[in-house]
Amino acid sequence: MPDSITIKIQTLTPLFTGGINPAVMTEIKESSLLGGLRWWYEAMLRGQGQLACDPSPEGETRCSLDHKTFSKHPGETRKERLSKAGLCGACQLFGATGWRRRFALSVTDRTEFFWPQEESLNLCPPNHVHGWHLPAGKYGQFDLTLEGESWAVKEIVRLLYILEHYGALGAKNQHGYGLFAIINREDLESKVPRPECIELRPGVHVQFTRPDLRRFAFYQHTFSDQLPRQACPKLRAALPTERHRQLLAMANQKKCIPLSPLLRDEWRFKSAPSSLRHLQDLHEHFWGYSRTNDSSRSRIAISWAYQQQGLWIIRGWSAVTMNIVDHYIDAVWQQLLDPQAIERAIGCSPETTKCVSPPDQWSRLTGLPAIPFPADSAP
Repeated sequence: MPDSITIKIQTLTPLFTGGINPAVMTEIKESSLLGGLRWWYEAMLRGQGQLACDPSPEGETRCSLDHKTFSKHPGETRKERLSKAGLCGACQLFGATGWRRRFALSVTDRTEFFWPQEESLNLCPPNHVHGWHLPAGKYGQFDLTLEGESWAVKEIVRLLYILEHYGALGAKNQHGYGLFAIINREDLESKVPRPECIELRPGVHVQFTRPDLRRFAFYQHTFSDQLPRQACPKLRAALPTERHRQLLAMANQKKCIPLSPLLRDEWRFKSAPSSLRHLQDLHEHFWGYSRTNDSSRSRIAISWAYQQQGLWIIRGWSAVTMNIVDHYIDAVWQQLLDPQAIERAIGCSPETTKCVSPPDQWSRLTGLPAIPFPADSAP
């Protein structure tokens, strides 16, 4: 039976969904939101021990519905019939060749551009030629309306509960874009209860080359209200022009400061473990690369600093999508939690650090193969 639910969203960091010019956003594009939702949903399914295909153009395991096989098992549930007919769990929800998506998503946009639409903030730390260019995303409130089959709509709502605490929406998540909070939480939870945890299944159907929540690690650093005063001098020193310093002032007024490039510079180039710096493939796996005819995005996401309840928060995650010896993963993870490295980067040390370390290791320590939701429902 068709169902309809509206989720009211407040951005915590700018949302970026691209446009005709990939570096300039024109509007919130539903297609970008859907692409990100599918990416996270696949990672969740794999973390739960289920198979999920790779629908990208270069993917080798794309699903396609076999209608003959689907019609041969009328006595089984539709999910069972679809699985036998060649559709993974992600394709059953998001669609594939021969099978449409089970829900529609629309946006009612009330956001504004974080700074002027055509401008980008160029952060260039010392010893860098180009640095990082941060485009103007959109900031404020918008509505996501989901319409479709009841099970599908509720599945997307449950996924948004997860992303509110651990992930992000849209594109450029690795650069800190897309963090959000759900405004109408009480009304939403009365319709779709929030799960207590994300249950994982260690060791089942591990696909090392694709995102899998069992191979993610999540962190959150909390800072005092002195963060802007301590960090902004380092930011201003990395800005090449007065206009860029004016854009930074706009960000500061919105209580959202783009510190991710300074942390990325410290973690990638200055305090990276020597064992990784000498292994280029591993180093590039975590931090990404860009060459003339080839590129790979970073598997480490670092949010901008945003303010909530008088405190400043920086959070993110690390994802491993290749078969790597554990001590290399641990070395990168400890680097992300090192308060001295953070202080070198932004001039301020975190007051508290929360983390969910790599789930395989975490489940060995706690006996609970699941990622919990905080008792406080706010991210």
